[in-house]
Amino acid sequence: MNLMKSLLFLALCVPLLHGCGKEHQGETSEAPQINFELIASEKTLSANVDEIAFKREEPPAFQYLIKAAYNPIDFEQFWNLFDFEKKIPKVDFESKNVMIVGLYESSCPTHIEKIYNEQEMLTITVASKENTCDELAAPRTFVIELDKGISESLQEVRIVERDIKTIVPIQ
Repeated sequence: MNLMKSLLFLALCVPLLHGCGKEHQGETSEAPQINFELIASEKTLSANVDEIAFKREEPPAFQYLIKAAYNPIDFEQFWNLFDFEKKIPKVDFESKNVMIVGLYESSCPTHIEKIYNEQEMLTITVASKENTCDELAAPRTFVIELDKGISESLQEVRIVERDIKTIVPIQ
C-alpha cells in the first residue's frame, strides 16, 4: 500500500516539477536567432562616451552606447563619431540597417555570441572566451548589419553580458 501511495504521489508531482528550473518564458536562448553580419569591430568608442552612454543604475556599472543607422548619411556620421580607423564598409540600405554597439570590455576581448528576437525586443548576447580577465575598461565597438524588417522599429535593445540583462535605448 505504501508503494502505491508513493507512486501516486510521484505521478502527481512530476508534471508540477517539470517547469521548475527554467528561465522565464520568452527569455530563454531558445528564441529565434537573428541572421546578422558583423561588419566591423574595433577597440574604439566615441570620445564623449562617458557623457552620452547609457549607464546601468545598479551594479555592475556597465555602459553601452547604441546607435542605429537607417541610411548612408547617418552611418557615416556614426562611423566618425566612434572614430573607426578602418574605411567605412558599404551597406545596402535598401534591405539592411546598421546597429553600432559600443561598450567597455575587460582584458579579455568581447565578441557577439548571438542575437535573437524575443518579446518584440532584440537581444544581443556578448561574451568573452576566457574567464580569467582583469576588470579593465577597454573600449570595444561592434558594427552589425541587420535585415531592415527586424531593426527598423526598434526603440531599445537588451544586452546580455555575464548573464546580466540591461535594456538600452537606441540613440
